[in-house]
Amino acid sequence: MSERYETTHLCAVMLLRGSFMRLQKSLRGSLLLLVISVVFATRMVRGEVESDIDYLTEIKPLLRDKCFSCHGSLKQEGGLRLDAASLIQKGGESGSAYAADAVAKSLILERVTDDDDNRMPPAEDGSRLTAKEVAKLTAWIKSGATAPDEVIPEHPAGHWSFLPPLKADVPSVSADWIRSDIDRFLAAEHKRVGVSAVAESSRSMRLRRASLALTGLPPTPVERRAFLDDESNGAFENAVDRLLASPRYGERWARHFMDIWRYSDPSGYGKEIRDGRQHIWRWRDWIVESLNADKGYDRMIVEMLAADEASPEDQASLRATGFLARNWYKFNRNVWLDNIVEHSSKAFLGLTVNCARCHDHKYDPFEQAGYYRMRAIFETHDVRDDPLQLAADGSANGMLVRVYDAHLDRKTFTFLQGNEDRPSTDPLPPGLPELLGDLSVEPVSFPVTVWYPSLQKDKRDAALKAARAQIAAADTGLKNSRAMLTASRKKLADFKEPKPSPVDSSKKTIAEISVDPGTPVLSDDFSELDAGQWNVEGGTWSVKGGRIVQSVGVTKQHRLVSSVDHPRDFRVKLRLRITGGETYKSVGIGFDGHGLAMNSVYLSASGAKVQFSSQGNGGRWQYPAAGAAVHSIKVGQDYVLELAVRDQLLNVLLDDELKVAYNLPQRKAGKISIWAFSATAEFDQLDVTTLPPETQLEPAAGRSTVPSKLLTQKDLQLALKVAEAEEKIAVVHYRVTQSAAASLEARIAAETVKFGLAEGNVDTLAVAAGRAIRQHAVDQLSEQVAQAQLKIEQARQKHDTSTAAIRAKATSELQMAEKQIADVQKKLAVAKEQFDNDSKQYAALGPQYPKISTGRRLAFARWITGRSNPLAARVLVNHVWLRHFDTPLLERAFDFGLRSEKPRHAALLDWLAVQFMEDDWSLKKLHKRIVMSGIYRLSSSSSAASVATRAADPDNHTLWRMNARRMEAEVVRDSLLSLGGSLDLTTGGPPIEHTQGQKVLRRSLYFRQNKEQQMTFLSLFDGAKVNECYQRKSTVAPQQALAMFNSHIAVEQAQNISGIYSTLNGSELVEAMFGHVLCREPSLEEQAECTRFLTEFNGGAEARRQLALVLLNHNDFVTIR
Repeated sequence: MSERYETTHLCAVMLLRGSFMRLQKSLRGSLLLLVISVVFATRMVRGEVESDIDYLTEIKPLLRDKCFSCHGSLKQEGGLRLDAASLIQKGGESGSAYAADAVAKSLILERVTDDDDNRMPPAEDGSRLTAKEVAKLTAWIKSGATAPDEVIPEHPAGHWSFLPPLKADVPSVSADWIRSDIDRFLAAEHKRVGVSAVAESSRSMRLRRASLALTGLPPTPVERRAFLDDESNGAFENAVDRLLASPRYGERWARHFMDIWRYSDPSGYGKEIRDGRQHIWRWRDWIVESLNADKGYDRMIVEMLAADEASPEDQASLRATGFLARNWYKFNRNVWLDNIVEHSSKAFLGLTVNCARCHDHKYDPFEQAGYYRMRAIFETHDVRDDPLQLAADGSANGMLVRVYDAHLDRKTFTFLQGNEDRPSTDPLPPGLPELLGDLSVEPVSFPVTVWYPSLQKDKRDAALKAARAQIAAADTGLKNSRAMLTASRKKLADFKEPKPSPVDSSKKTIAEISVDPGTPVLSDDFSELDAGQWNVEGGTWSVKGGRIVQSVGVTKQHRLVSSVDHPRDFRVKLRLRITGGETYKSVGIGFDGHGLAMNSVYLSASGAKVQFSSQGNGGRWQYPAAGAAVHSIKVGQDYVLELAVRDQLLNVLLDDELKVAYNLPQRKAGKISIWAFSATAEFDQLDVTTLPPETQLEPAAGRSTVPSKLLTQKDLQLALKVAEAEEKIAVVHYRVTQSAAASLEARIAAETVKFGLAEGNVDTLAVAAGRAIRQHAVDQLSEQVAQAQLKIEQARQKHDTSTAAIRAKATSELQMAEKQIADVQKKLAVAKEQFDNDSKQYAALGPQYPKISTGRRLAFARWITGRSNPLAARVLVNHVWLRHFDTPLLERAFDFGLRSEKPRHAALLDWLAVQFMEDDWSLKKLHKRIVMSGIYRLSSSSSAASVATRAADPDNHTLWRMNARRMEAEVVRDSLLSLGGSLDLTTGGPPIEHTQGQKVLRRSLYFRQNKEQQMTFLSLFDGAKVNECYQRKSTVAPQQALAMFNSHIAVEQAQNISGIYSTLNGSELVEAMFGHVLCREPSLEEQAECTRFLTEFNGGAEARRQLALVLLNHNDFVTIR
């Protein structure tokens, strides 16, 4: 046997490697078939290929994967169908597909083994059959191609899900538990299968079930007691109405839809966003608000896909287009658009159209061109960030991410085999796969205020208000500069040479310690960002012009934290400049750093102060009044901030002048940090040293009688020059803000007339606008000259009052400033020469966008929600049913295609879908219809079911009982907080960092979640997966039990619950806690065991806490029954 096999195998190898290369191309398929036949015969001898091949399990699945798309019910190339054995034998235009008596001449085998140019399936449609697959097919034909009788597949257009849903007659059946038409459909199936429904659950359990289902929170003891005391027939309906009217309903069901629609906060690398967009959370808030308002599901789809076309002037609706912006991907637009096509079709239509990206769909009747026609619907769109409209109080609230059609002429091409480097030559129009019908597209024209949003009245008013605020701020800054200039002149005029002090000459003030600077601990001139010295905690830090620059100005703290600790007694000196920021514009030095906790001193441009603050590890800040000093802090000006700390005494100097003397709380030496909060900033030389023992600090009781610095006349002269330069900047800056406002007013006047929003002479107004903008340009350049002059004076001051090392850097800065002022003065001269011309040119008020939109996405959305569409309502009802019963009416919630046979409860699914549309797509009405049904009230216990019922339907496919299921991750956490009275019900807003889930007690849907970040507690309990989460899966892991018993959040809520019942004892306490946590009464056994436990521990506070914690870990807490 071995010798025979080796000889045959060697022949096969030689044929494959040698002769095969020499024969003509036309003979290649025959030769390959010969080789396979030889190998097949060898394997038959060795017993590797069974002669008894099963058609249904081995051949039909093979043909389905490789051949049905071209030779099935939808398409029959060459007149050949391969989707039934009888049709294979019948063959097509070339005759039968096989010949059992002449296997080698079988047409099907010839084609699957042909060369790459002629083989089937074609290369562009998939990989060739493997040798093993060909051997199986050969063996089946050789054995006579036997197959059982089978139904010839119908044309896909007749598939149940591609036909419009019909509202079938409600079955005429009766049963004690029936309360609605939903029940009659299910009762009819019960009767057919031979099962009987179990009894209803207890009223208390029914309330808990509905409350968790509709709001994601358990009923409070007060709500439970009120419901149990209400014995009227309408008690449960009243409770359901209350739950649906609660703001918590929108949050609960928003989380479900965030699963289906793949909500994700942006993610990337460091601070670089690569997936999704900033401000996407506004889409999440839109979902919550829309659900609470019971906005029609059809309208929700329209707004998510095309609010910019359907309601372009409504920013509240535009938030919905976050559905599309969520798919934004920085590096590849094709990935972005592929995701949109895939998840739009899965979420709204329950179809896997994405499977036709590389070739015709293998199972469903969707041609590859149909995929790209659907892609063309989205080809022209892009994403942008718009400023939000002003709130009623006049405040602005950040940015809005939304979509719009930016690329009106962009075309869509089929990618051959899905390869984006091989586009076809003929563009495709927007549309659908042929089976789904046609798309009627009409372009949408916009009013001018849509494509030119800066012309909107609220935005014009906001711009003018901001310009006037700048003038007011500049005026204040000018007054402060003049006051400082006056003070500087007075200091110089009053100067007297200091006489030797009679006090102990061994003591030095903090400002004198340049004589003895102490032992260096940390020194950095910030000519580079030294990763060995600093750890970056947030923000964007870079080196520019010899300084460290932090360029993220959002309202969040960004830090550089030292890798080394400072000593307990120390001095730190830092040169810094605030350059901008969102709100507070605060920049400072942190010390005693341990994790998030630190003490710090900062300058605030908006608060006009120097302030000591302490920050705890929980992120909370304290701002003692005694640690503050009023001081005008200017944006764009350098300051030297200096701290000296001995034990618990802190001295703060700003530009060598003592500002704060403060007694610190108990402290522990730690890390130094430099930080910015709601600010952009630049940082220069930093020096940290030990504090020399002889240095005299000012006591905290008041201001020292000891001068903060022994100044020379030269020091004061240099300081006066700086003050004069600063006053010059303030004067010019005030003029800049005035000309900016005048320019804005002139441009608004010209633009509103130009675009028909006001009356006037366009030419006259254009000339005035051009002149105003040129004046503003002159003023801006004048300010740059003044700023350069200030840099020169500061560099001279720094050079003449510093150490040798710093003087070298100051010389370089002086040279740069002198070069800068020369360059700017040249530009200023040119601007002045151009001032007097009568040009009508001026800058627009803001960006202008296309005046029309293609209307493609609006047409698609309206097609989805049209009454003739067979899928959208069915898909939605299936999702809702799944989340109420833990099992869908159709198993594959995202695939209603040919692989999903007509479900057991198809008539009920269609009845609900039609009713849903007749109810104006109202989700609240659908929920109420389901929750008020008799089937919803059934117990989840199978113990009372008959033996016949359990035998006929052991898996509860007919819903003869309610399915028990574990809470979703978010419901576990939110219920813990709710029962403990700690849940913060604040709604909406930017995402909370996922690391704060044990400290910030808001609902779980408001925490940051993307493919890289998710709250650990939620991950443990199988939280949502942002890439695809049409149906969650529950796992059991030991870490879940550990989290429920040991996590801070569980322990704290148990403590809170025990405190609520601190006056109860014994059985009364046990009953109250069972009702509070589990929403039921204890059994006699549970009552006795818990009472015994309390007695053993003397019924004290710790015993109550332990009992509460045990109940929170009871299976009945995490289970919805």
